[in-house]
Amino acid sequence: MKSNITKIKEIDREAMDKILERAVPYENLTATPVWRQMSIDAILSGVVYRGSRARATKDLNKAYDDILDAINYLRFAGVLMKEEIERQKQVKK
Repeated sequence: MKSNITKIKEIDREAMDKILERAVPYENLTATPVWRQMSIDAILSGVVYRGSRARATKDLNKAYDDILDAINYLRFAGVLMKEEIERQKQVKK
């Protein structure tokens, strides 16, 4: 039986695979991802939406896909939040 950490790592890997498979068509390095143009609040609203969809559907595969999307949305929000924290640190100096 797989450990909890092993299972979490598998889910994390699958979520990252989704990011990478969607990034392939957009390998133009000058392109700005859409999530970078969104507010943290808007991205977090997407997390709520995907979570609600996952709860409402009876199709476990679709629910799981929504969960992976929500994980990635949290990652995007985390990147923007960390960048803002760093900006605020620079302003305080």
